[in-house]
Amino acid sequence: MINNEMTAKNIRSAFGGESQAYQRYIAWGKIAEKEGFPNVGLLFKAIAYAE
Repeated sequence: MINNEMTAKNIRSAFGGESQAYQRYIAWGKIAEKEGFPNVGLLFKAIAYAE
């Protein structure tokens, strides 16, 4: 349990932002692959995993 409420709030916010970024990059990677850009899709997936 985190005692400092501000720290807990910041951790929750950071986690939410990172998980949303991961999902966006995965989605963009799938779109790129469907549109015929497999290398771009792989780049987006690599960025997602780096998040």
